[in-house]
Amino acid sequence: MRIATVFLSFMIAVFDIHASEIDLPPRGEGSLAFEIDVCSFRYRDREGFEEVILRFPVAQFAFLRQDSGIYLARYKPSLRVLNGAGEVVQQVEAESRLTAESLEATVDTDRMVYDMVQVRLPTGRYRGELTLSDLQADRAGLAVFSLDVPAYDPGKIGMSDLYLSSGFNPQGAGERLEMFRKDGRLILPNPARQYRRGDPLYMYFEVYYLGYQSHRVEMHIEDRYGHRLWRDQRSFPGYRGEVKFAEGIPTHGLLPGTYTLRVQVVAGRDTFVSARKFEVMGETLVPASGFDDRRAKTAQHLLKRFGGSEVEATYTGLGRADRAAFLYGFWMDRNPIVARSYYSPLLGFGAPPDLNGAIITALGRRKEMAKHIDPRYAARQVLPDTAMARAALEVLDELLDEDGNDLMGRAAQGYAYLFASNLPYSERTFNSALNAGGVLPEVYNGVGISHMGRKRWDEAVVAYDQALALRPDWKPAQVNRALARLLGGKQRAEDALKEAIEVYPHHPELLYLLGRVFEREGKIEAAEKAYTRQVVVNPMHARARFDLGRIWLKQGQRARATRVWRELMDTRPELRAECLPLLLGVYQLMGQTGEAQKVMAEYLRMVDEHTRRLLQDIRLLATLEETAAYEALPPEQQPNFVRMFWQRRDPTPATSSNERLVEHYRRVLYAMQHFSTGQKPWDRRGEIYIRYGEPAHKSRAGDVRYEMDPDVVRVKERLWMGLTPEAHKEIIARMGRLRTSTRDVQYQGEDAGDLIVSDFESIDYELNPNRTFFGGGADRNDGNYYDDVQDSHRDRDAGMTNIRGFPIFPIDGGTNWEYWIYPDVAGGIEVVFTALDSRGGFDFPDMPQGRVLSTFNQSQWTAKRPDRVMARAVRQQSEIYRPVTDGLEFHFDAIDFRGENPRSRLEVYYGVPLVALIDSGRIEGRVERGIALFDSTWTPVFRKVARLPFAVSDAAEVGSGTLLIDELALNVPPGKYFLGVEVHDRTRNAMGAYTREVEVEVYEGGELGLSDIEMAGSVVEDAAVKVKGGHKVVPMPSKTYVPGQPVTIYYEVYGLTFDEFGQTRYQMDYKISPRKGKPLVVTILRAVGTLLGIEEKKEVTISYEQVGTRETEYNYLEIDVSGSEAGHYEMEVTVTDLNTGMKVNKEVIFFIGK
Repeated sequence: MRIATVFLSFMIAVFDIHASEIDLPPRGEGSLAFEIDVCSFRYRDREGFEEVILRFPVAQFAFLRQDSGIYLARYKPSLRVLNGAGEVVQQVEAESRLTAESLEATVDTDRMVYDMVQVRLPTGRYRGELTLSDLQADRAGLAVFSLDVPAYDPGKIGMSDLYLSSGFNPQGAGERLEMFRKDGRLILPNPARQYRRGDPLYMYFEVYYLGYQSHRVEMHIEDRYGHRLWRDQRSFPGYRGEVKFAEGIPTHGLLPGTYTLRVQVVAGRDTFVSARKFEVMGETLVPASGFDDRRAKTAQHLLKRFGGSEVEATYTGLGRADRAAFLYGFWMDRNPIVARSYYSPLLGFGAPPDLNGAIITALGRRKEMAKHIDPRYAARQVLPDTAMARAALEVLDELLDEDGNDLMGRAAQGYAYLFASNLPYSERTFNSALNAGGVLPEVYNGVGISHMGRKRWDEAVVAYDQALALRPDWKPAQVNRALARLLGGKQRAEDALKEAIEVYPHHPELLYLLGRVFEREGKIEAAEKAYTRQVVVNPMHARARFDLGRIWLKQGQRARATRVWRELMDTRPELRAECLPLLLGVYQLMGQTGEAQKVMAEYLRMVDEHTRRLLQDIRLLATLEETAAYEALPPEQQPNFVRMFWQRRDPTPATSSNERLVEHYRRVLYAMQHFSTGQKPWDRRGEIYIRYGEPAHKSRAGDVRYEMDPDVVRVKERLWMGLTPEAHKEIIARMGRLRTSTRDVQYQGEDAGDLIVSDFESIDYELNPNRTFFGGGADRNDGNYYDDVQDSHRDRDAGMTNIRGFPIFPIDGGTNWEYWIYPDVAGGIEVVFTALDSRGGFDFPDMPQGRVLSTFNQSQWTAKRPDRVMARAVRQQSEIYRPVTDGLEFHFDAIDFRGENPRSRLEVYYGVPLVALIDSGRIEGRVERGIALFDSTWTPVFRKVARLPFAVSDAAEVGSGTLLIDELALNVPPGKYFLGVEVHDRTRNAMGAYTREVEVEVYEGGELGLSDIEMAGSVVEDAAVKVKGGHKVVPMPSKTYVPGQPVTIYYEVYGLTFDEFGQTRYQMDYKISPRKGKPLVVTILRAVGTLLGIEEKKEVTISYEQVGTRETEYNYLEIDVSGSEAGHYEMEVTVTDLNTGMKVNKEVIFFIGK
């Protein structure tokens, strides 16, 4: 359907209106046809608003050609709202226009216009009259409808109407449809509430005033007899105050007719129900001839037996066609296995149940699914509902007791045995039906499924061909035949699935399987298309949406990926734990740590107390000293310790979000998901992962991965060279006892990089957006296959070629082992794990025993035991955080002066090397400069992030020492603080941050005082400057001066005393000494006071005297150091009050570059 280019939206903000009509909406009557629907939503607090939605075809309007060549139509919708007394309480009308580019477009009957009126009314019942007029022709239409407007009471849950839609985010919608955007989605309304059979029904609704209670959302579709043909129930913990829920529901299981969609929300003692009727369009289905009087009578008996006399009475009062629909609905509600296995094929309403993952699992063919489709998909499959299957067998047994010759009933019994995971009985039942003359496609289809359970793939194909001979183009047999070839290895998975999809393009699962196959083969774009098509065909397929998000992340579409995962977290509780670590990681990549913490805060409200404590336990990564300090505190003081712990580790102290905390949460969640198979909440690997994150290299038994990264290779070589030849021999001998096969090195991972993202997990779990790699990228993926790891170690040579991909610790070849390498932890470590079986539960390996070499090498293995390696690593480096941004080094300094009483002035200086910001393509831009000041308990005192622009005329002329300078002054009480500074270049995704302790001195009290010494680029007098005695001081935060550049300092003297003539008199001594080497070569350029002399020995001492009339003096010294050696110098400034003899001094360091 194409959409017109002009839309209308007008709002009257007077009262509040709410429509809750269940019946199908009215149509506009008259010479202009249109469709109309009404939905109510909350506006704010207790208020609500009504959306009156219109849809009408363009072709019925009169268009006039304009001078510009376009065609123009004018129309006017007019809405009147009347109360119960017939009084008009609202009247709204507005003119709008339609445009068309050609004459043909004006008569296009498929081109529709969408429009909306929003009004508000008080609570009550109203009558609405909407007139649609063509202003260029004498034509109009009128629709009359009722409006029931309830109140929104914040004391109990409320709910909007169900907003029925024909789709979310339609392509080519244009800006005019933005009026229909809700919660980030453009929801195209379907005011007629009509859907073609097989097309999904989309809906949107909102729930208000949940009060952070746990809640349950129940959805179901009822036929006109009240049978529930589709149902869904989801439970949510109490983590939110309101819900915005969007979902698509397939309609392929619904017969043409009128249905009711009903949604019930339960929160605590409150329950709210909203319902809407809709129509499924299509030709009325006529019951097949197999539904004869005998079977109708049997159906009646079964209804009485399993439904009761009232159900039987309703059935007997219907005609043949309605009886068939009633039967189908009753059994879809009571037992879908009976409905789909027996009544659907008997009545001609559909085919037997699809051969899906659950049935294939029940057949015992999970291994074939893992091999030919995807291991993770196979592992996720669960057995069918055996309780429902047993109930179905009870019904079918009674049916066959009454009519033992019903071959369709026998076939249905065979399918029920499949659902009961009873292949022998199913096989025997299908063969019995076949031998009894059951020449039915449904029987041959069941025989084929039985053959698949026995791995008789060719016989299965023959059975499906026999079914197709009886009923050509029958979709179930065509699909199952393709699946038999796929699982039997007779046909490539891609080809088999494409063949099945071609005959059954609306299958609820096949497109997803094709996407898994594509993704496994690295065909990312093809996988995206397959997952997208699956979601369109089956919007309820949450796993396809989840995997589509992974594909988008690989393609760099991070915003789309986070959006779909966020939606799944809010609507699909079963996927919440899988979505969360991915969201946290990608939010970090996008620099949206605040969003990550918001999601995590919601999750912490959802989980049980045990999980919450695990997520918040700092001992999982703290140092030994921090752990001891934390455990020594009383419980009421521990939360404050935790707050300080995370604040100290915040890599971006100037922002309220904490990337390190988010990364910790992600690691803990990852450990819970991936390292908990054999031990809860995680095995030893989880402990290491939480501290150090993703290793640079992993390898394990059965999936050997060679060290390719240069940094990893260096660690491996160092560890290997640290062992004796006897230790080498023992390692080789033990792993040679049972050598696993090696595999080609794979580089394509789920984060769309060309590097190994993970070493063993399937495509679902390779993704780790925060993974950091080491060394040069060119060596990581050179496209070669490395075959130098030998398949046998019978040779006695023990070298690096033998040990690549294997741990440097003696492990028997038959052991389930795994090892990780961290080049950036404690100088580079390898951590080895072993497990008793393939189910996991990894721990550190035991000491090797049972060989003479083991005894000889015992001292070496004792020192290199993995548990001791980790203990040493934790003592040396308890944890590590790898930023997702590139590094940006910059200079900063913090100097304090006397401020406004009784505070001191803390000045913070930034110096960002311009060479790090500019290049030939970038000579101007901006960075973000951030500052945070914390008190001694790490409580924020001040935080600010500001933009800092820069520009140069020629990038080539910028030297390595050229700095982008900025400064910030804070008036703070004296005391100890923690200062955090950061600079973020978002254009290049580079950031640097530093934190240090500062002590702001007290400068009050009248005593002689000396400020900190500020290293400066220049000091000039400027009357416009209100501080520093009218001196403009350009700071030099790098404290580094290039040859030929004067070294300048600035400082202030406080508390000078006056003599009997009202004058101050003081002396300044500047002592400059090199850290090593020759003394500084000094020529004085400028200074305050009268020069007393220069003494040049190992140290250079310059003395000045000054007479003044102020208690505070503002001094500087500028010296030329040309001819001095490059290096590190220290300057001590001493001020002596000659009137009292009191002295104060400060020191500062500076550097002279080469």
